[in-house]
Amino acid sequence: MGRIEVFRLGIRPLKQGPRKIYVYLPNDYDTSDRIYPVLYMFDGHNLFSDETATYGKCWGLKDYLDQNDIPLVIIGQDCNHTGNMRLMEYCPLEPEGETWFPEGQVCGSVTADWFVSKLKPACEKRYHIHSDRQNVGIAGSSMGGLMSMYGIAKYFPKPHVSHPRWTSRCQGFSISSNGAGYQKTPASIWISEAWKSAPRRPSHKASTGC
Repeated sequence: MGRIEVFRLGIRPLKQGPRKIYVYLPNDYDTSDRIYPVLYMFDGHNLFSDETATYGKCWGLKDYLDQNDIPLVIIGQDCNHTGNMRLMEYCPLEPEGETWFPEGQVCGSVTADWFVSKLKPACEKRYHIHSDRQNVGIAGSSMGGLMSMYGIAKYFPKPHVSHPRWTSRCQGFSISSNGAGYQKTPASIWISEAWKSAPRRPSHKASTGC
């Protein structure tokens, strides 16, 4: 059976730090000298345990990887749990015409930069994981899916996106891989979108921003 490790990492200039980083290590991690492929994910508290999941039900990734004996390391960073700060930290672009989105400064680009400049290097020093584009992926759901798409456009090689919010509600968002400074190499993208979801109530609660 694989195991879950949790450590903390500074996330400045974002708030509510240092953040918890949840890590799944495969069954043979301690006895093997192999270098493992790695999947970085948003909302690490929702990935492995119902006890830490926001709504009491996790993704069940540990059980799935254990049952199928998949040699993959998964690294998930905790989100900001204060008010609407998760939305702000997972929004890389200013939303246009989205009345449900809270007022405040979006800082998804800061979160993405932290992923690349802090989280990824720290984990590569701490764990036996690959760093090349063929063995590194990024994934998330909802706003985490949006951040994954932003990440692939700017930095990452192989995103996995589950129901990115911009496909259903944030129609004003547009991610292009042709922009200056963006990654132009081929990448594998998997998107799963829910066709039915509960109506969203407009949010008028202002955020203090990043």
